Amino acid sequence: MTTSYRPAASPDRRPDAPVRLRVREPADLLATVPYLLGFHPTESLVALFLRDGRVLLAARFDLARGLAEEVADLVEQHAVTGLVLVAYAADGPRGRAVLEEHRAALAGVELVDLLLVDGRRWWSLTCTTGCCPAEGRAYAPAEHPISAEAVYAGLVARPDRESVVDTVAGPPEPDWAGLRLRVAALGPQVGAGTATQRQDLLGRAVVDALARVPEPGSGGAAAPADDDDLLVLALLARETVVRDVACALVTREDARRHVDLWSAVVRRVPPEVACGPLGVLGIAAWADGNGTLLNACCERLERLDPAYPMGRLLSDVSRRALAPAWWDAMADGLRHDLGMAR
Repeated sequence: MTTSYRPAASPDRRPDAPVRLRVREPADLLATVPYLLGFHPTESLVALFLRDGRVLLAARFDLARGLAEEVADLVEQHAVTGLVLVAYAADGPRGRAVLEEHRAALAGVELVDLLLVDGRRWWSLTCTTGCCPAEGRAYAPAEHPISAEAVYAGLVARPDRESVVDTVAGPPEPDWAGLRLRVAALGPQVGAGTATQRQDLLGRAVVDALARVPEPGSGGAAAPADDDDLLVLALLARETVVRDVACALVTREDARRHVDLWSAVVRRVPPEVACGPLGVLGIAAWADGNGTLLNACCERLERLDPAYPMGRLLSDVSRRALAPAWWDAMADGLRHDLGMAR
């Protein structure tokens, strides 16, 4: 499962410009990884793909043997020139074995470093100068200065991957009955008119809702939306040709606000109307470079409806680790098909 780097906005940068965190030594890199992924990894193999000394892509896998071929495919696909592998394993020997397997199997790319983290200490398996003590070095990424830089720049690192998955889990089951009553009441009103009229209705609803979502880095709080507003968006997004209007409105420059909006929708819709909002949220997460959230959307879509076309598209995007820039061309084609100006 891959997780791509998330560019974040701050007041003094263009929203689509990448955050620059300067890394000089392994401890700096280890403090940066949670912000590249969006969460603090455990029992994971993290691969950092480098080009010209910069992280082009961060990919996270469940810690296991036999991943070298998948890592090598990503190296070739993205034409990277350097690779850092980090094994997070409470069982140190198990993590070391995974790293050594990759050292032996990967060729044609410079292995810049192999790092082992057991949750309390870290080691570099490539150190040959005696700089790394046998007992390792203390692992405390939250106390590293880079963490403060990342937070100031607007990057977020949740406690673990499960906390990201929880954000797309939908409302608690006790709320379903009441929400379903509102879905039944709103359905006839939302479904009235032609598909074109529903497209216009969704477009206006999204624009109005985004006006209540603050710009990233502004420090403002989003105006609360009531359940009926969120359910109307979800009901409109059930119809593919209507849902695609919401996708077409997503730009890389404004993706974070679309993520905030559709996350709010997903949190308050019952399962039977969740696929459309999850699809739009997945597109916004991709455009924002938030691969962890994209994967979480894919996994829930797979559970809700394995044949849902948007779910399969997003899974392919994740599997191939397509950069957010790919969304630009796809979105332009979608807007053209829908007769929408950017």
